[in-house]
Amino acid sequence: MGGVEYIITGKTGTLTKGNMRVTHINLQGKTHVNTSPDFFQQSADIDEDTKKLVVESILYNCTAKVEMSEDALFVPNGNGTECGMLKFL
Repeated sequence: MGGVEYIITGKTGTLTKGNMRVTHINLQGKTHVNTSPDFFQQSADIDEDTKKLVVESILYNCTAKVEMSEDALFVPNGNGTECGMLKFL
């Protein structure tokens, strides 16, 4: 995370729904709006090297874990902000 200048988070999702999520991401001088579940993987506006760096940055700096729920779904478990970042990926 040595190259990161700002990380901006908000607690609104936790207070209202208990479900943090990424709505906007600023990369390569542009603000990208998260409009679908597969936005990050499908976005043609973000080059592949940058996507790889974002994925690695989130995964290597995250203590939340992906676990199987009782209804056999994989869900993030842990810190709300980190779970929101994992769902974004």
